[in-house]
Amino acid sequence: MEYFNRGQKGSITRKKIEFFTKALELDPKLAAAYEQRGLLYYFQGKYDKVIQDYETELDLAPEKAETYRMLGLGYLKS
Repeated sequence: MEYFNRGQKGSITRKKIEFFTKALELDPKLAAAYEQRGLLYYFQGKYDKVIQDYETELDLAPEKAETYRMLGLGYLKS
């Protein structure tokens, strides 16, 4: 959770992605980290990574409508 919290508090996108990635290495079932990292990838235009992160998040937490919307946007933009 420390890396996840650092990612949320950070201000540099590259570092935030690094922190979320490290958090996922330690806990691959942390759905919120996939969501946050996927959103950062979306704003960077890395739509293949957006799709990958949001599909993984759907496997872990399928009840969030926002996840479906972001996944759809990732497919639309790619």
